[in-house]
Amino acid sequence: MRKHSVRKTREFGAYPYEELARAKAQLCLRSGHSASDVLNNAPWLFEAGDTHIAGGVFENGLVVAVSGLAEHLDEMIAWWILSTIQGLCRNAISNIPDSLDFLK
Repeated sequence: MRKHSVRKTREFGAYPYEELARAKAQLCLRSGHSASDVLNNAPWLFEAGDTHIAGGVFENGLVVAVSGLAEHLDEMIAWWILSTIQGLCRNAISNIPDSLDFLK
């Protein structure tokens, strides 16, 4: 799991943004769904101690969770980040030379 914090605690108070983002990510990773999908469409996937706040997204094994704004904005930013990661990966793969050696 990779963590990156933008806010500094002393600037924004002691609200546990990092812990909340981590809880969102854990819900997504465990359930295989975005947090809002679990909230709205599959609430039976919740386990004791899970956060009921959206802002974590899951797609094709990738998880991104954001905390610090309204949950719908957290989710929007998480999708932006996830989409950026996917695009960068696709770009890296496209730069690998094709090899037809497997046909020999």
